[in-house]
Amino acid sequence: MSPELPTDEDIDRERLVAFLKKKGSIELLIVVSEGGARYSEIVEETSIADSTVDKRRAEAVDLNLIGTDSKPGEDGMERFYVLKPLGQVVRLDVHRAGLDKVFWQLQALREQYSERSETVISTFEDETTDLESARNRMLKYEDFDQIGSNESRWDWL
Repeated sequence: MSPELPTDEDIDRERLVAFLKKKGSIELLIVVSEGGARYSEIVEETSIADSTVDKRRAEAVDLNLIGTDSKPGEDGMERFYVLKPLGQVVRLDVHRAGLDKVFWQLQALREQYSERSETVISTFEDETTDLESARNRMLKYEDFDQIGSNESRWDWL
């Protein structure tokens, strides 16, 4: 028997909407919906400060969107968060809007950005890098003046 959905009278729509407008709320629901998530996994999978994750988690519990469950882990029972019936309804709309797909694409892009930034940084940390040859490569780049222009920001779309 599946859990019963709350009735319209049971839902404080104003509070729910206010919650969904806050940074990290939808991301939290996306991460939790992937079979449940430990607090550390929520923090790791979102690009949100720990304190913000903690606030959104507490609000989601208070709104009856998520709850806790436990399962055996390496060090005994592990507590994790799962969607409650109202959270499942909201999560379904998140999925229908394609926000979950966009969220995971953003996460992948953030990871790529981080990796490529590290590559650039390590190039200049390496004292054997020949800055003169880097300068010459820069001078050969025809569109160097266009780097950073608004037009190039959206070329990847």
